[in-house]
Amino acid sequence: QPFESELWLSVIGVTLLSAILVMLVDFIVTGKRSTNIAEAFYHALAMLLGGEDQEWISWPGRVLRLGMLFVVLIVGATYTANLAAFLTRPA
Repeated sequence: QPFESELWLSVIGVTLLSAILVMLVDFIVTGKRSTNIAEAFYHALAMLLGGEDQEWISWPGRVLRLGMLFVVLIVGATYTANLAAFLTRPA
């Protein structure tokens, strides 16, 4: 397998952490809690899958988005490299 189960759990943990950070950044910028946990998890999962459509107006939100997109880049590259090594390994 290209990824072990611990790494998949780490990816899920990072997604949940980024959902909490989405809520926190939204609260800091707007001064009120306008995003619930379901919406925040949706945006974090959409960021992970590359289909995020929310416009990040504030700088903390943009930095959070860039950080999460960097995580997506690293996870995608690592998965591709591990899968290629797994498939080309002699039997």
